Amino acid sequence: MRNGSELNAATAGMAARVLIVEDEAHARHYLRELLDDESRVEVIGESSNGVQGAQQIRELSPDIVFVDIQMPGLDGFGMIDQVAGSRRPLFVFVTSYSEYAVRAFEIEAVDYLCASLSIKSPFRYRLSERCGDWTRLSQASLTLNG
Repeated sequence: MRNGSELNAATAGMAARVLIVEDEAHARHYLRELLDDESRVEVIGESSNGVQGAQQIRELSPDIVFVDIQMPGLDGFGMIDQVAGSRRPLFVFVTSYSEYAVRAFEIEAVDYLCASLSIKSPFRYRLSERCGDWTRLSQASLTLNG
């Protein structure tokens, strides 16, 4: 389980360090474009598959990971299983498949964005909300652990 003490205290009060894990190049580009507009976000990496995503989570220690579910090789759920022993970031699933939502929340995802690449406004709002959640959680962690 996650708690505030597991957040990266070094980045508290600063931009959330974000990793994008998505196999489709156009979807990665779209997410990055939206996230680059957020002042509370620093995109620190992109991965095109779950194996690479798990490796980058261990190496980069992101605060938030935006992850697709269906990817070749290792899917989003498998990737999360692979990083179970390391510092666990907040996971936001970004997918066009609604049928995996319950499973995503069972593994403590903070959100499940059923995205249509043609709908920007509601999607942008939800991305912004998740980045704001991270900011509030990291500040609370410093207050409780400081």
